[in-house]
Amino acid sequence: MAEKDSNPFQISNLPETFSLLFPISEQEHEYPASLLNRQTIIDLELRSLLKNIYGAKKTDSSLEKIFFKLSLDKSVIAYRQDIFEDLLGQYQLYQGLFNILPELEALQFFSAKFSKEDSEAPPVFKVINKLSEMESFVKCVCKLHDLFSLHLSSIRSSAFKKLFTIIKGYKENITFSKLARELPEMIGQIRGIQSITVGINLNPQLQPKDAVLLAINDKQFKESKLYSRLFGGDTFTGIAPFHSVKQKPKPLIGTGLMDLSEAGTPVLTPLYHDLSVIVSKICNPILTRLKDYLRINTHILSHLKVELEFYLGYVKMINEMQAKGFPFCRPEIIDMSERICEIKNSYNLNLALSMSSGSKAADDMVTNDINLNQQGRIAILTGPNQGGKTVYTQAAGLVQVMTQIGLPVPGTCARISMADAIYTHYQIDEQPAKNLGRLGEEASRLSDIFTRISEHSLVLLNESLSSTNAGESIYIAEDIIKVLSILGARVIFATHLHDLAAKADILNQETNGKSRIISLVSHVTEDKNKLQNEQTIKRTFKIFPGPPHGHSYAKELASRFGISFNQLLQVIEKK
Repeated sequence: MAEKDSNPFQISNLPETFSLLFPISEQEHEYPASLLNRQTIIDLELRSLLKNIYGAKKTDSSLEKIFFKLSLDKSVIAYRQDIFEDLLGQYQLYQGLFNILPELEALQFFSAKFSKEDSEAPPVFKVINKLSEMESFVKCVCKLHDLFSLHLSSIRSSAFKKLFTIIKGYKENITFSKLARELPEMIGQIRGIQSITVGINLNPQLQPKDAVLLAINDKQFKESKLYSRLFGGDTFTGIAPFHSVKQKPKPLIGTGLMDLSEAGTPVLTPLYHDLSVIVSKICNPILTRLKDYLRINTHILSHLKVELEFYLGYVKMINEMQAKGFPFCRPEIIDMSERICEIKNSYNLNLALSMSSGSKAADDMVTNDINLNQQGRIAILTGPNQGGKTVYTQAAGLVQVMTQIGLPVPGTCARISMADAIYTHYQIDEQPAKNLGRLGEEASRLSDIFTRISEHSLVLLNESLSSTNAGESIYIAEDIIKVLSILGARVIFATHLHDLAAKADILNQETNGKSRIISLVSHVTEDKNKLQNEQTIKRTFKIFPGPPHGHSYAKELASRFGISFNQLLQVIEKK
């Protein structure tokens, strides 16, 4: 048991700060990280992902700060991965922490509210808020202590072990035990005030003339029944119906009290001031007793709500998705210098969440391997329109983000190097205000990427350079791909430039760069419709290494949408 010293609530050998996101929370700023840029957040649809995982009410700035900052420290990523393993492997621990969230939310609210208030606020306000803060703190400590005591033998993460050590230190502290004993009595004194009795004098016209506060009661008045009105009732039953306050009271800025001057009869307004004075006198002794506990560091727990929501919300999503057959795995973190991304049976989580919200399950999802390694770090991805190229490209970016946040990723196994940044270059509409034209705008964004990129970056290009003719596009694209190869970055280029993909081996010979260039293809199965003398295709959405097909099946796509030559001719003829 900790000994009492000059600061009775300073527990020796225990940290004053704690985080579920960083191994040493006071050194959080020293852990290297990379902020995602605005365009990458948009192209990867990360805000939509947050909404689908945590719900509309949870997509606040606190969660965005976690999701939009890629850790560049393996110890931070492993620290978070271990927490996820504990929560995914022990449902009762997960559920227990989920049930404690309301208490942590209350502690966060009262802790923040009390710390921001004016030091000259009325004693009643100080007491009520401090008591509420202490009550929430004691409940959190006791509930967390009981929960972790129950699961301590099966907990593996250093974060939960450290948190239990802190909680245990509080629970065994002399001052905490004293607080837990005295708190119910102090709370009872304040919350025991349930009603007031007011005397009102009337003038000859039976209008309110003046009033006086008669008593403060520990019971609330009840509305009278007809029997009580006729024959009388007990002290706390009125002789007329209740009349509620018609207007909502407004807060008195800087006091924490409510302005009731416009909420009821004006003659009652001074009584609220009198009541505040009297209640303050009741609160002063309690405030004196509370001084022993003012140095209690409730912040060590009050900020845990957002961090726990980050973990619990994602675990809830995984449990639901795994029940439908979607696989998740813990990625092995490889040194940044290796520059690899190897995932088996991966899929786009944005698409999977959209599918699972309906009746579709994992059987309807096509999975693909993602391999960016020494065999090929730059993939030129071609295939039919709507063949899954964009979905695949985005999936690679999402997996990289999730890995560096410390999350389990979609797939059955994964080995991934950290990236120092992720850059995306997707098609966007022409911006006349910039007076650049679409090609000029694309070139400007590409140039900006090259000013910031390094060999450890991940670059995702989706239909880049499609704003100009094929000859010019290939000429520019070849230069871009060759420079990226020389640099050594990891790249996926989803494109309709089949000739570019066909030249992969030639480009490798010309550059002899750090990143080998390969061709990936979104495969289709072909079937000739003998009745219509047309060839139809079926998209498999499976992506494999191989030479490009040489076309994007534009005729088939036109036929599917009713705008092929024969279909349009029939429309004209009918007219």
